[in-house]
Amino acid sequence: MYYSVVKPFRGPVLLKILLGSVALISVVVVAGTIALRRYLPPDRLKELVVTQAQKTLGREVRLKDISLGLVGGLSVSGLEVSEKGGFPKGMFASVEAFSLKVAWLPLLRGKVVVDAVEVKGLQAKVVKLKSGTLSVDDLAGGAPAEKTPPAGSSAGGSLPIELSVRTARLSGGRLEYSDEAAGEKWVVSQLSAKADGFSTKDPFAAEFSLKADGGRPGAPVSAKLSFSGKLSLAGLDKEKLSVEIKSLEASALGWEASVSGRAGNALRPEADLTLALKTKGVELLKGGVKAAVNPGPPLSASAELDLRVPGFKAADLPLKGVPAGLVLPPTTVTGRVALVGEDLELKAFAIKAGQGEVELTGKVRKALTKPDPQVRISARLELPPLDSKQLSAFAAVPAGLNLPAVKIRLKASGGLDAADIQELAVHLGASVLSVAGRAQALSSGSPVVNLRVKGGPLALGELGAMHPAGKPF
Repeated sequence: MYYSVVKPFRGPVLLKILLGSVALISVVVVAGTIALRRYLPPDRLKELVVTQAQKTLGREVRLKDISLGLVGGLSVSGLEVSEKGGFPKGMFASVEAFSLKVAWLPLLRGKVVVDAVEVKGLQAKVVKLKSGTLSVDDLAGGAPAEKTPPAGSSAGGSLPIELSVRTARLSGGRLEYSDEAAGEKWVVSQLSAKADGFSTKDPFAAEFSLKADGGRPGAPVSAKLSFSGKLSLAGLDKEKLSVEIKSLEASALGWEASVSGRAGNALRPEADLTLALKTKGVELLKGGVKAAVNPGPPLSASAELDLRVPGFKAADLPLKGVPAGLVLPPTTVTGRVALVGEDLELKAFAIKAGQGEVELTGKVRKALTKPDPQVRISARLELPPLDSKQLSAFAAVPAGLNLPAVKIRLKASGGLDAADIQELAVHLGASVLSVAGRAQALSSGSPVVNLRVKGGPLALGELGAMHPAGKPF
């Protein structure tokens, strides 16, 4: 065949060789397919697969159709696996259709290249029994224990064989989980995923989405999750694993969150993310977070925050116990925090709004167990004149109260048990009141307070006019 194909062609030698190679490969593929069908017909292949699957899983297996060829690859349809005890007990998992096509030539170079893999209609059901065991425990019972790789070996570091998949698709997936003791049930539906150019070494594009419904009786939850971005497995080197998030969106209970950015290093995770939070179409939060975690021991983590709150009304939020008239102005949250062991360090942590700002520095000892803050605080607050209707959004106040403009300035340091007040100045209109001193034993039943209070000037006429009852004085 090589001679008959090449002889009529009078072009370059390289092209003749290429054509001859294609012809030779075609003969091998056709011959291989014929041999597979002759010595392993579909019925015999189906029998072998079902028998081996039942032996491996210890459960009944049904298969509607299966085919195998060098060109068409592997195709399976109507695969069903029973619950423990057989199909009368129910069906554990099923696949509507599965197909796999492998490129054969790259195998000679130690590289597994899959042209396409597709899974349609994957369904599975897992039950946590009242005894605490799972309905799938028997499937993993015979698995050999994983051996710990010796020191210095590459096991768990990088993959010796490169695997590539040109296209991978999962559609119509559905997973069910129920807890008999808790009466809890979850259904994950509309499960879909795809990857183009999947590789264990090079970055590849990936997408997935799902819908989850369930929860405990009387407390149903419906949620959605979707992802779009790029993954890099880096030969399964855990330190080089990374993900570029084009879009990660989640919604549940009226809340919507979206994330984009980059994360990597499975051993010491690092992330540089942009996030946003909404509810009822109202944007509550947006900004950036840079974070790093070292599992240790000891555990350590750090984060750099640059967040913005656009401003909103409490009435727009699905929260109970918050005054409906409360209005939060546009606010920024910036700073750096670091967790070292159990201690949390605050570095230039600041909350700023148009009417004021708060800056915190210091440390919170045993932040994860028994918080003991030792911080320095500097705060400033300026409020315009307010009447009783406006103030009622914050607290119960007598009708007819009218406050002049208020300015508050605070500088203090300390913790839950003791505090030093360097300055606490309150400007109420034209009146000024300032306080300084120390407070001790604050967490006890008998606190000790030693303060110096200074007033002046005091605009008594203005103070008396704040409420009708004060005008005679």
